[in-house]
Amino acid sequence: MLVPQEAEIPPNDKCSGAVSVGSLPFSYSGSTTEATPDSIEGAVCGVYDGDRGVWFRFVAGPNSSKQLTTVRIDESSFSSGLRLFGGSCNSLTCVFPEGDNPTDEVFSNSQTVISFVAKPGQTYFILLTGWYSFDAFGTYSITVSVSLASTDE
Repeated sequence: MLVPQEAEIPPNDKCSGAVSVGSLPFSYSGSTTEATPDSIEGAVCGVYDGDRGVWFRFVAGPNSSKQLTTVRIDESSFSSGLRLFGGSCNSLTCVFPEGDNPTDEVFSNSQTVISFVAKPGQTYFILLTGWYSFDAFGTYSITVSVSLASTDE
């Protein structure tokens, strides 16, 4: 008799279990289907109780101030979006989207992208969620890469 396997909660379901972004370029594929609701004090970056997502942790290298760091959702089976935080899991601060009212612009059905110049040595947390994520979940593929930052001012 074939016994169905129970789906597992992703290892990066909570900030404390964030997948570490190693050498760049970095790629990772997974699913948010069994992710549990995130709860962040004060709805930081537009994250509300009930939002289900997965977390990644990135420490900027010593030359990061001269590089453009890009986080991209390459594929997703749901309307997905990215949020970028600084700080620690116990005290997250919003880096992107900026402002108190994040807009629909950070969410799409494919290739959601954040590009930023990171501060050397700073730890960043990336949260991948669905739009109205209490019912938006599925599979995804994410990449993190760097390129030379523009010197235009």
